[in-house]
Amino acid sequence: MKKRVKVHGLLMFVAAVLVAIFPDFFLRLGKSRYDLIFFLIGMAFLSSGFYLRIWARGFKSEHSDNSRKLVTGGPYRLTRNPMYLGVFLIALAIIFLGFRAWVFLAFLVFFLVSYARLMRQEENKLTEFFGGSYLEYKNRTPFFIPRLSSLFKEGVSNSLAIKTAWIKKESKALIPILLLALGFNLWKLLK
Repeated sequence: MKKRVKVHGLLMFVAAVLVAIFPDFFLRLGKSRYDLIFFLIGMAFLSSGFYLRIWARGFKSEHSDNSRKLVTGGPYRLTRNPMYLGVFLIALAIIFLGFRAWVFLAFLVFFLVSYARLMRQEENKLTEFFGGSYLEYKNRTPFFIPRLSSLFKEGVSNSLAIKTAWIKKESKALIPILLLALGFNLWKLLK
């Protein structure tokens, strides 16, 4: 297992323990007239994030020839880092679904420090491996946030379909997060 995965897993475990010990500090436990809005926005981010992750991971696995071929189509036509964008949207969803606003700022700092650095390291490796073809791709494709105009370009809408096998690979992460989000919001509603 990659060291990064172990470190992030440990950080997530520590964060979960801290939230369990100090829920009032981290969570929006009281009812608010904005709860429905936060819930709807959170679910929109959650579904978008998982869709993007599923689409990116599946598309890459079918088109990369075991990482020997540069993938520039599908979600990689929109952003050079669609899987990380999916992770960002999922985390943002979880924050909207139950956390206080300051948690977003803490997450943003964590994301910028760890993931932005990781994305740059991966870009350096891709530049070494693919050379000019990666630099050409890099010049025409945004680093992280897609351009709105690119969503309507020819070919993107044709490749939006995801396959059942791709969903199965992400379901181990999707189901617990979805159940946690729905359970927490249902608990708040019935409280």
